[in-house]
Amino acid sequence: STGTMSAEELMKRGKRHLSVALKEECVNKNHVNLNIVLDHLLSKNKEIDDAETLEWCKSIIAGDKTYKEFLEIVKSYNNSSICGLVWTAEYVAYRCRTCGLSPCMSLCMDCFKAADHDGHDFNMFKSQAGGACDCGDESVMDAKGFCPKHSKNKDRSKIEPPKDLLFVAEIMIPRLVVRLVQYLRHSGAEKQYISKMTSFISFLQELSETGDLMQQIFSNVFTSQNDYTTYMISKSDVGVEYDIYEASLKFDTINVNKYFPELADDLIHKTLLDEMFFWVIKSKFPEHLVTFLLSILPNEQYKLAFVEVFVEHYRCMMVELTHSEDKSSVSNSVVHISVQLLSPLKLAIEIVTKFHLIHIMFACLKHIINQARYGNTLNLTSNVMKEHCYWPIVTDFINILAHPPIVQYFLNSTSLVNAWADVISSLQGLNMNRREHDLHVEFETETYYKAFSAELEICSTPLWALLKHLNDSSSKQLTINIVNILVTYLNKWFTENSVGEIEMNPDEMSFHYPLHRYLSLLISNALQQQGMELTDLLPSLEFLEILYLHPLHLLVREFFFFFVFPFNFVVGTYKICYV
Repeated sequence: STGTMSAEELMKRGKRHLSVALKEECVNKNHVNLNIVLDHLLSKNKEIDDAETLEWCKSIIAGDKTYKEFLEIVKSYNNSSICGLVWTAEYVAYRCRTCGLSPCMSLCMDCFKAADHDGHDFNMFKSQAGGACDCGDESVMDAKGFCPKHSKNKDRSKIEPPKDLLFVAEIMIPRLVVRLVQYLRHSGAEKQYISKMTSFISFLQELSETGDLMQQIFSNVFTSQNDYTTYMISKSDVGVEYDIYEASLKFDTINVNKYFPELADDLIHKTLLDEMFFWVIKSKFPEHLVTFLLSILPNEQYKLAFVEVFVEHYRCMMVELTHSEDKSSVSNSVVHISVQLLSPLKLAIEIVTKFHLIHIMFACLKHIINQARYGNTLNLTSNVMKEHCYWPIVTDFINILAHPPIVQYFLNSTSLVNAWADVISSLQGLNMNRREHDLHVEFETETYYKAFSAELEICSTPLWALLKHLNDSSSKQLTINIVNILVTYLNKWFTENSVGEIEMNPDEMSFHYPLHRYLSLLISNALQQQGMELTDLLPSLEFLEILYLHPLHLLVREFFFFFVFPFNFVVGTYKICYV
């Protein structure tokens, strides 16, 4: 026994000698000296990137083995059936559409090359935002595309590791995670502090990558409300760091309750994962920290907790995005995370039905659009529109619409379809073009291109994703639901703009009428794919008269525009159905 001594006295015995002794004490359920040493090594007064401290931590967690030997031994007991390799931007990965059950499915190079994809429809791609390997996950891809290592046929009979292998790790990992969260609190997410975490997080990443044994320990720590209360919640325990944390919680947020009164707006942290993810957002998604957190996702307990944390902090991410100087990087980081969670069908259904992700996404999208609001249209020169702050939300929406049960849930929800129609109507009549009588216009303005980009990304792409699922008679009622709501919003827009009541200005026109396009394509699709009749869908004759009168006016104005500007335009075609 080493007896009761100070950390400095204990550490004089040397790394290897002390590490062996501390492991023996842990075997005998004596953690006193281990905690004394950890109090010293993980003190808030020490620099988190201190190399000697990390060497001590690696030696202690390895016990009577070298650190490298310890990692290899733990990895040899890995029984996970899912690869889960996490990569960042620029990584070359593969996607097999023959095997994929989700359009977001992807494979790392090793798993793809080791599997049999001969004759399959696949492509190699360079990752834009990052991702993770889905090999072994039957909720994302067909098992016939698994590599031998993650095959269903592989013998996965559980071989129990030695009981003393992880005794030290089970005591030490909670302390390491708490040290990281305390450091994030102290730093207040300041950039100059975040870069100092790299070596510390790399240490945690190495432990996580050994497989399911270590990931289960991390999962227990991150999801334990008791650990969070013990280590982090008491102001007297953490001092000034708690004040920084409380101050950071006071930020402009998106009021989801404003759009969906049934949903709560409170953000309450109950676990270390809650607060860790909050600091990930505030520190602008540091790549090494995001990669570490995603590396634990193969653990089912952790994945379910991570999903809830992600949804609860979704509006925080969107606020941070709109305030960020590097909006493109933050957007890619959000999608890097979300794509891991929205691909599996079972998980996606829980995200939508239990945690109301679509409601929250629409509230965030409305918030962003309202920031660009200028009278009854949008200011396309505003930062949120110029830098496509809506892109990660729309991308998440499209990814989640890949699942037929979620499309049914969405189109059967009157409140959600109304919210979506409200978003679409925000782009109605966007970027009004005015005919120039006296001057030659050599180049179109930036807003001209931004308007087409906004309508394509916010309106058109989700519409095509929806139409894929409205392909037979079983989905007739879903089409009727959305058509009825679109008619309501078109009627409202006609009234607000006095369409059919006053002479329309022949010198003004917009190319952007997404409510018209939605109604046109949905009716056309219903007739061609769903076996419906016009009588099932058409509204009143009075509405129809205005509906076809408005595009006729537009066509006349297009003639004048083309006459004045004799070059080719690509203009969306309207299919107007009338009796």
